[in-house]
Amino acid sequence: MKLTRICTLLILPIVLTACQSSTVNKLIRDLPSPDGRFHVEVLQCRANDVMFGGATQVQISVLKKGETEKCRSFIHALAQFDVRTIDFGAKDNALHIAWLSDTELSAWHRSFATSQGKNYIGPDVQQSQANSPIKVIFSPLAAQIGIPSQIKK
Repeated sequence: MKLTRICTLLILPIVLTACQSSTVNKLIRDLPSPDGRFHVEVLQCRANDVMFGGATQVQISVLKKGETEKCRSFIHALAQFDVRTIDFGAKDNALHIAWLSDTELSAWHRSFATSQGKNYIGPDVQQSQANSPIKVIFSPLAAQIGIPSQIKK
């Protein structure tokens, strides 16, 4: 009985690791700031409530040079937001990100627009560190001013 429990505990991490898809929890894009002090990390992450399958979200983190962030964590990021879609292949579903200056980032995705039940412009989830030098502007106009970087799958 005791041996069975030990074997089960040893096998469980292997089984759970095998269920992890190679299409999630991976870096899609890394975009350095013009002066190179910061960078934007675009990660495709497994959705919080999904253990199996391909349901994902996209996490965008602005970090200092040399730092990285794991999926669904907010430890090193100066600013971070999510896009709850994985279909970046369609032209009307592209995520546009562009540095407007060394500390201003423009970001736009069609889900950031106002809609029924949503009276603000921006992502559903966003956060930033206190006293962060980074300003994120959620605007389709700002994305057109800079040279937008379309993130496609």
